[in-house]
Amino acid sequence: PQQSVRASRSSVLEDLDCNYAAFNVESTNFQELSRYILEDLLKCDVGDKFLLCLPVTSGSTHEIDLKSVAATQREHKVGGDKCKISGREYFCLKVAIDYSPNHSDIGLGCMTESQFTTLFNNKSGGFRVCFAHTEIKLMLKWFDIVNSPRDVMFFGRPFPMNRQLDYLLKDKFNLQYVHHVFRHLSDQLYGDSKMSALLYAAYQKRRGVIFEKSMNEALARENGIYDEQTFNTPRAKSFCKVFNDHCRNCFVYSLSEFQDYSKPLMLEEDWNNWMSLAEDVYNNQWRFLLSLRNVCSGDKEELIAYKRRQVFCQLMTLQRVANYKTLGYWALFLSTAYYGWGVRGSATVATSFWGVTNSTNYRDAKYSSLLLMIDYVRKRILRQQNTGLFTYDNIVMVRGLLHQRGRSSKVLAATHMVAHQAREFNDTSFDHLRVPLTYDGNQTSSSPCDMYRYEDHAFNDQTTGIDVFLNHTSIAQSYDPDFTGERVRAYREFSKLAKSITLLVNVFRRSDECFKNIPDFIDSVVVQEMKLLCGKSRVKTLQDKCYSFKWDSVMAWNPRVTDVTKTLMLGIVGIDEGSAEGAMTCVLDLLLKYGELKEEEDGSWSRVVSDPPRKMMCFGDRTTNENMTAFILSLQDRPPCA
Repeated sequence: PQQSVRASRSSVLEDLDCNYAAFNVESTNFQELSRYILEDLLKCDVGDKFLLCLPVTSGSTHEIDLKSVAATQREHKVGGDKCKISGREYFCLKVAIDYSPNHSDIGLGCMTESQFTTLFNNKSGGFRVCFAHTEIKLMLKWFDIVNSPRDVMFFGRPFPMNRQLDYLLKDKFNLQYVHHVFRHLSDQLYGDSKMSALLYAAYQKRRGVIFEKSMNEALARENGIYDEQTFNTPRAKSFCKVFNDHCRNCFVYSLSEFQDYSKPLMLEEDWNNWMSLAEDVYNNQWRFLLSLRNVCSGDKEELIAYKRRQVFCQLMTLQRVANYKTLGYWALFLSTAYYGWGVRGSATVATSFWGVTNSTNYRDAKYSSLLLMIDYVRKRILRQQNTGLFTYDNIVMVRGLLHQRGRSSKVLAATHMVAHQAREFNDTSFDHLRVPLTYDGNQTSSSPCDMYRYEDHAFNDQTTGIDVFLNHTSIAQSYDPDFTGERVRAYREFSKLAKSITLLVNVFRRSDECFKNIPDFIDSVVVQEMKLLCGKSRVKTLQDKCYSFKWDSVMAWNPRVTDVTKTLMLGIVGIDEGSAEGAMTCVLDLLLKYGELKEEEDGSWSRVVSDPPRKMMCFGDRTTNENMTAFILSLQDRPPCA
């Protein structure tokens, strides 16, 4: 059967791609047309034109005289010539759909699958075509189009070349079934050399995936997954030691460095590197576990990456089961994740029993050991920063904090003191400029640096207004801010216009059902013209530009708008609001950690002179600021230490 298919494919290529003498009329050139199967024809409507190829030697299959129809079309030079496909002669006749009673119901989804099957099996479903320049019409049944694919062939407007056929054979692992689907589809696409080539490529690709899966399963069965030395080899022990140390460093980094709380403990790049090393260390086990999950090279990249992570976690769990003393900090990873997901009680006991995670006591002990030197590490990091921000407030009693498990903790609620990694702005060229503060409703808004000069474009000119959206990035930028407010005002006007255009196009791109009951005072002709206008590609392009107008404008003067503020949590400190000494306790502690104060041997403090000077800014409410001022005044009259 495969030899016959190859012979058929070679003859098709010879007849259609090489023999230009087979086409006497340009409109019947198969190289510019695509074969339409039944699913494609059901999407067409009355008036759609096709090239219908019917065999010359059909005999009494059709009730019309094909020769007279072909002669008539040849006289009008619109078709009717003969062509050869695999050595068989066909009439190439121009037709158009004349009557299709069921196509509209199928397109609107009004026909169920059972109704379509009944019409198909009873041979009552079909459509009628009319031959060009004749009064002759032909009724074609769906049943005949599917079951006689080489006797009734429709060719129409070519499809794009990115029309892939891999999805038809996806998740099929029976070689006989795949071959059966291929043979059936090759008949349906008979005559279309391009789609037949794509089908053949998809068929061979699926065969390769099936053979690859069979080979991996055979290798896994031959080598086995487990023996007494699987997880005790020197390479496995070395891998576990280095990987466990890396997990510990990830915890230390998250507790001490400037860390984005939406970022995982381990970076994705590091995770992928460790998976590649594990694949090399546990080679046979890795391939076996992948074959159990039916991982093949033809799958999507996202699915393969997801299953590879599953295999990696399973291998690390097996390593823990073989020797529970290894990968302690990896188990702490999983324990932390389970705790964050709300897994508690008997579930954590079960996972720690099997060695997947740590016990609660071991987990807390590990955290305590990580925090022993954390204060020293924080001091070292803070002293390297150029700017420090202190935020402090008094404590609020009888208030619950919602932590990550979703439960309420009856503890003192107070403001977290944070240290922001700030960037200095040393440009003093704008210090002499001031914005008048009038507070009368007409307050001018200064523009940021690098903002587009929207004030240079006439808003009232319709053509210029549209060009602002279509050629947004070509507008001139200015580093100098505008303090007159004209630039911001023009930006606001263009933003309103962009929003209006987006909403207007969305309204008129709705279906006809939404415009059936429009009021009488609205001209329906204008509505239809607007629907046709909004359906054009250039209007869609304008809508997309209007939709991204604000984002593109902000990215021009603030390209780092998506960056997350990095925060270092230094814990919760309760401040006694009624005591000036208590309010200053946390501030002095932070100044020590930042390296601005140095504790002498006699217990006194001295200020450290840094070069360049560092900025320390404190923020708080009025009460805490008053306490801080009172504390400073009390120090002014205090005699120096002896």
